[in-house]
This record gives sequence, C-alpha cells and structure tokens, in this order.
Amino acid sequence: MPRSGTSLEIPSPTFTPTASTKRSEGIIEKLCVLVVIGVDDQGRKHLLTLENGTRESTQSWREVLIDLKSRGMNEPLLAIGDGALGF
Repeated sequence: MPRSGTSLEIPSPTFTPTASTKRSEGIIEKLCVLVVIGVDDQGRKHLLTLENGTRESTQSWREVLIDLKSRGMNEPLLAIGDGALGF
C-alpha cells in the first residue's frame, strides 16, 4: 500500500503467514511474519505489508487489517488465505 495517502484498488488480496524458528545462544524462538500481497486490475502484484506477528492469531491479523485500512486499502471483494489459524 502506498504510504503517501494515495489509494490502490486491490480486489483480492492474499493473506499468508510464514512461520519459522530462530536459534540464538541455545534458545529456540518461534517467528511469524504476516504477508499480504495484492494484485491490481492490471495484473500487477503489490506487496501490501510484511508484518512481524506474535503468532498466526486473530489479533495479529486484525492489527494488519486495521493498518492496511488506515493506509487506504479499500474493502476487498475477495480475501484469500491459506487456512491458517486466525484468518
């Protein structure tokens, strides 16, 4: 999403969590990145957001959606997810 206040029409964004683990000094930490990719009416892909999530939770996705809306994302016609928790 453009941060300049301009609007971008994305009819069907794709919501994808990416989970991974990180090992540091013998401590294993779970990581979750929430990714939203949109395709405009010309077929061009746009990375709308890449957010650090505490986990694949309803609250994490809610915060991502609130941020996208505040940056001008219109209500999508179709939202596509991968069946992960919280979406």
